[in-house]
Amino acid sequence: MPRNAIGLRRGKNAADYGVLPGGAPDDNRHNLQALLDRGGDVVVDEPGVYGLDGMLVIHGGTALRFGRGVVLKRESNEGGVLINRGALTGETDRDILIEGLRLCCNGFSGTVGDVVPGMHGQLNFYRVKDLIVRDVVCDDLPSASYFLHLSNWENVLVDTISVTGLKDGVHANRGEHLRVVNGRFRTYDDPIALNAHDYPTGCPELGWIRDVVIEHCVDLDADNTTGFFARVLGGAWSDWKKGNAYRHSDAAVASNGYVYRCIAQRDLREYVSEEEPCHDAGDRTYADGVTWRCIQHDTAYSCGCENVVFRDIMLEKKRPVALSIHYDNDKYSRSCYPGAVAVPQKNILLDRVACSVPLKILVHVKTPVDSVRVVNSSVNANVIVNLSDPLYEEAAGNRLTRVGLANNAVALPEGVGSVTAVRACPGRRA
Repeated sequence: MPRNAIGLRRGKNAADYGVLPGGAPDDNRHNLQALLDRGGDVVVDEPGVYGLDGMLVIHGGTALRFGRGVVLKRESNEGGVLINRGALTGETDRDILIEGLRLCCNGFSGTVGDVVPGMHGQLNFYRVKDLIVRDVVCDDLPSASYFLHLSNWENVLVDTISVTGLKDGVHANRGEHLRVVNGRFRTYDDPIALNAHDYPTGCPELGWIRDVVIEHCVDLDADNTTGFFARVLGGAWSDWKKGNAYRHSDAAVASNGYVYRCIAQRDLREYVSEEEPCHDAGDRTYADGVTWRCIQHDTAYSCGCENVVFRDIMLEKKRPVALSIHYDNDKYSRSCYPGAVAVPQKNILLDRVACSVPLKILVHVKTPVDSVRVVNSSVNANVIVNLSDPLYEEAAGNRLTRVGLANNAVALPEGVGSVTAVRACPGRRA
């Protein structure tokens, strides 16, 4: 976890530098940004509502602390609320603390995606190590932005978070060593999204997510919902080849070793690629009409999630599926390019999960996965683990999943004659 942020001395009080409740939103943003540019410990503690007319940028070695009764209120649709400097410069920031934030989105859902393609949060951290986000609340998350978006991260602690609204609570792409503890979520979409692969609008890089613990979290009930309590998403792709047909979101590795994604209309139309992408950054449309986005310079052919623990989880929302281990294949995203090798996701554990409402399926598996375990849990579901039809023929060599069920109390949902512990559809083996 962050080494220095916790030990920072009480530092610059924002009120002394013109950051004031009721102050002009442009003044508050300008003055608070000037403090963040100096680094160290920045404290906003005079109770009241602070309007902001744009996004703040924070860099390594900085703690941004908010006192009791302080609310940040968005007053423009420019960018998100906060992003780390390395997301803009390509550097990696270390040792950042965000503490005590109370955010009012005020109907503004603008993100930084037009500046940093793929970043889509109110709080954005891309290329960051040793980050703590503690005691944060948002009660009005709009439908077009995640609350906390992480990409290319290492050693992140999210401790005490409450999100109510219409989009993802914690949305993570490529990274390792994440702990989310003490979370309360009432979100229309996923409270927790571990999306190693994702839509281009919500994923600046592709890569593995490893060593994640989600614990002491509640999925609160709501009248309407989509998605899952948690989504575990992977994918696979292959080398670019002249004459291959690509559609929106497809990834390919060029001969320079860079990974590119096809950017097109969000439909199922395919485009024949005759010219190999070779640019270093950003989007470029080639002579054959295909637009490619260079997303990373390190070579990779697959992504997924490995060593993921869900512990002490309370499921209060009546969702069809609580945890989906997932591939996409629709107009927004195709997780696996035809012919690519779908690598199994690995070591998924549910420990002390309690279902206070009946679910259709506790764990739904669409991808290859080596093992799923459900232990010490109170289960109220028609099916505990469902291994669905293989989505890609390239998964043919990875259709065996080890399923462990131990020390669970299983309730019989009303109107259901029996509970299926493990269901393996044709083509899958458990």
